[in-house]
Amino acid sequence: MDILNLAADLANKLNSISDAAMKDTIKKKPAIRKRFYMLVKDYQSAAGTRPLNDFFEWYLKQLDKRMEVAPQLPSLWYKYTNRKNDSSLRSFLEACHRSDIPDFKEKIKDWIPNDEYMILASQKKSDITDGLDIVIGLCAEKEEAGKQLVAILSASVPSILIGLAFHSLLYGFIYPVFVRVSENATWDGMSAAEKVFYIYESISANWPWIIGGIFFFFIFIAQTVKKWSKRGMFLRENYFDFIPPYSLSKLTSQYNITSLTYNYLRCGMPEFDAIMEVKRGSTDYVAYQIDKITSQVNVKTTDAFNTLYMGAPGCDIAERGQYVNLEESLKELIGKMKEHRDEAYAKTIKRTFTFTLKPLVFVSIALAVIPLIFQIGAMMPDT
Repeated sequence: MDILNLAADLANKLNSISDAAMKDTIKKKPAIRKRFYMLVKDYQSAAGTRPLNDFFEWYLKQLDKRMEVAPQLPSLWYKYTNRKNDSSLRSFLEACHRSDIPDFKEKIKDWIPNDEYMILASQKKSDITDGLDIVIGLCAEKEEAGKQLVAILSASVPSILIGLAFHSLLYGFIYPVFVRVSENATWDGMSAAEKVFYIYESISANWPWIIGGIFFFFIFIAQTVKKWSKRGMFLRENYFDFIPPYSLSKLTSQYNITSLTYNYLRCGMPEFDAIMEVKRGSTDYVAYQIDKITSQVNVKTTDAFNTLYMGAPGCDIAERGQYVNLEESLKELIGKMKEHRDEAYAKTIKRTFTFTLKPLVFVSIALAVIPLIFQIGAMMPDT
């Protein structure tokens, strides 16, 4: 019996890990969530008086009819991606259908991001079409932002490949022919070409440590974007927030604070509660900045957004708030903020790569090629 119990516990743990992995997949893929929300919206639009809680049972019966596999002629990659997304969505629907939780919104709570859940949860009516329209728009924005980032990062791939190809050619085929480094040679006694070849050898021997160091460096930067010591807050707010990647995070946070607050207000939340809900799903650093907004309870809510972190958008919200309420003030501003964010995001990343990555690649090639040319020239016989 002990063995059977142990096997049962192991199976339960594996199922828990599998469920956690599925939930993580759904939360990270706005395209799947958008598709789900659209299915629920279609169901509510055509279902008449059928309760929302019956959606999962009803739709699982219709799933094979509604989600057709791609035709035979299109690419295999499209068919593979389509089936994979359908499989993730099916697993999501089946897990929610098996759940003992009676309320529809509570069933999907652990499967979707908190901001989307709060918008749906704020819908007090059985018809949640208005909330679905909002979260569908949010998912579309997240999907678009992900595609934009991939496109921008992909633009740097050619430069990286060129650099790797040249250095591989130099180290693997050219330098060994013309350069030799003695085991007893000292750094001061080496020629420039020998020093370059020695660096190549050191990188080749220690590449796992180098890659690990680069990986942990980026992890460290990513963590400091989210968290920052209060002792160094002056430096972060007045200096670091104006250089990448902190400036990119600030642009995104400014837009997210504004758009999420507006969406919560659209759902009927009070102004203070809407801002606090934005804080719940924020990083530690952004939550600290939202605390500065909520701490100004003695002023008008629109004026409270006029903080150092919110910058120009905060000034615009306060200015518009002289004539309209917070919801109307944000509504008029969000479109312009999104356009400015996307443009500034693209320009900042492009300039960062233009003035850092590309020079690094081509300067490193030049520093490797020029000493080799002099080395070959020194080996040529005098005439």
